[in-house]
Amino acid sequence: MRIKDASGQYNGGLFWGNDYWLGSAALCNKLDNGNMLYYKHHTFNLNSSLDQPLEDPEFVITYEKRTIYKRNPYDKFSIPPFRLMFSTVFFRVNISDTQNREMFFITQGLCLPQSCTAKDIHKIFMFSANINNKNLQRNVNILKIRQLNGEYSIWNDLNFYLKIKKSNGEQTMSCHNNNVNTKMACGMKEPSSDELDIYSRIFLCFSLKANVIKICSPDIGDDTLAPVHGLRLYSLIWVVICHTCLIVFQMSDNKKFRNEIESNVLYQLISNATFSVDTFFFMSGVLVSFLFFRIMSKYTKDQLIKAKGFLGDIFIYVSLILYRFVRLTPPYIFVIGISSISTKYHLSNSVIELPSSDHVNCDKYWWRNILYINTFFPSNEMCMVWSWYLANDTQFYTIGILILLISMRHIRLAGIIVATLLITAWLTTGIVTIKTNYIPSTIDPFSHYDELYDKPWTRFGPYFIGIISGYILNAIDCKLKLNRWISCLCWSVAIGFMLFILFGIYYIEMDLYSSAVYVSLSHTMWAMSIAWILFACVSGYGGWVEKVLCWKYMYPFSRLVYCTYLIHPVIIKNVLLNAESPLHISKEIMVIYFLGFLSASFCIAFIISLLFEAPIVSLLHFTHPIKKTSIKSASITQQQQIHVNKAFDTNE
Repeated sequence: MRIKDASGQYNGGLFWGNDYWLGSAALCNKLDNGNMLYYKHHTFNLNSSLDQPLEDPEFVITYEKRTIYKRNPYDKFSIPPFRLMFSTVFFRVNISDTQNREMFFITQGLCLPQSCTAKDIHKIFMFSANINNKNLQRNVNILKIRQLNGEYSIWNDLNFYLKIKKSNGEQTMSCHNNNVNTKMACGMKEPSSDELDIYSRIFLCFSLKANVIKICSPDIGDDTLAPVHGLRLYSLIWVVICHTCLIVFQMSDNKKFRNEIESNVLYQLISNATFSVDTFFFMSGVLVSFLFFRIMSKYTKDQLIKAKGFLGDIFIYVSLILYRFVRLTPPYIFVIGISSISTKYHLSNSVIELPSSDHVNCDKYWWRNILYINTFFPSNEMCMVWSWYLANDTQFYTIGILILLISMRHIRLAGIIVATLLITAWLTTGIVTIKTNYIPSTIDPFSHYDELYDKPWTRFGPYFIGIISGYILNAIDCKLKLNRWISCLCWSVAIGFMLFILFGIYYIEMDLYSSAVYVSLSHTMWAMSIAWILFACVSGYGGWVEKVLCWKYMYPFSRLVYCTYLIHPVIIKNVLLNAESPLHISKEIMVIYFLGFLSASFCIAFIISLLFEAPIVSLLHFTHPIKKTSIKSASITQQQQIHVNKAFDTNE
């Protein structure tokens, strides 16, 4: 009776999206554990008799010569005499009677003897499904059988030990640094960076105290565009809302509730969260361009590096690419390992399965991620699907830096290259849209993912609008002069563009060619609207929007955006997959989940940043080739060197 009760059964709500018939894996595991716990351990001498006779020899199990396990006879009817294992069967049901013609994909949990193989489970399941199938117009097909044997152990995973070793190394350096900080706090004079040898300076980069202060500081650099911090943070919140909804919807027992939500016009703010990533691309382009031109306008290339001419340009280009790679990759690798380990664990232990292959892809294709080329491969071969943004942004960066270096000598040629890339990207996106017959829909905004969603040519527009905006902001020194009416007109146009992009497909039914125009230009139009918001806020035309984006207590959270973006899907999936049953969602529950996931993501991101991101940034501030050269230059003061450093860290 208990074994049957632990197995899943139909309990209604199928037509409302209840496709999880899971039963109770916890009860099945408890029955299995009870089978072992209710054996009493006896040690005896082979030459002597047992202390007491065995009442029921049927339940005696001998493992070793001197060990006997005997179960309490009073429990032999409540605890099964065999080991149990929980399994899940994912199957498809086609109903084709006169009233209903629907197809369902259902996951059912089964508590069965551990000796049952997947082939045995298939036979048992199909036999049960076909017993009374003569009068029912249905067709059952098993798609997947998963046995939760719990065989995966984190202690046997090499990736786990690599993460522990890396973290211990960070902590060792942090402890050394904290000793230095303690001595300074006891009255010893703080040495200047020039008085320390190279090894002490390296250890100081891992100081927990210094890195906490740096992350939590409400101050930013003089050459930083303050509104970018607000745009970055709010875009991340938008991304977390979208991912929370998408993942929770997959694990709900009332999936049809999603249809009700999608019919609400306000849901377009969530389904169109893809444009939040375009804001990231725009900000990346504008910061790289603005800081590059700002530094080059203050210092000559001869002051920054010793190499001259074409060789100097190559040196700058390679140095900037290496800086970005070292800056982003350590926390990225750490999260890849965490995602791989957690996915393996849940595959072996969780009754619910999400459509993720990180347990295979992260071990097999991790090199594509750290080379930032994973968007050139199918999404079903991608480790951490949400990492497509990092790949595209890095690819844009390699092209953008090259164009910026060309612009130092041939500004018109650089402009022609940018215009050519933009037009080519628009045309390519439009052609792909027509060939795939893609029409934007509120129901499935991520369809044609491999062709249109994550490919770099569909996202060129926002990044290069950022490059152009950064150039203009530097040229006008962030001082745009407009009369009141023109400012109001620009605000109206920008808001109109954004509203059309977010809500247009809800009200307008597009044909194939209008869809091609929309898909090709919508991302660029969004970036142009964000560009006006940035221009307005830095020039004094932002009003309350400027106050919201430039609130100084938001800066610490903005510095954690990168690590939060990396880790938040891992946290969401780990929390939900630890549940034994599907979720019954409502609007209020979704809000609570979102706030919890956002808070947890920032907390974990803070730890990752302390261990991996902040120390690397500090190291780069004095080990980067360009900076080391510029420090030795007598024509650049210490204060000027700080400004040079800011050009390489767009997270400040």
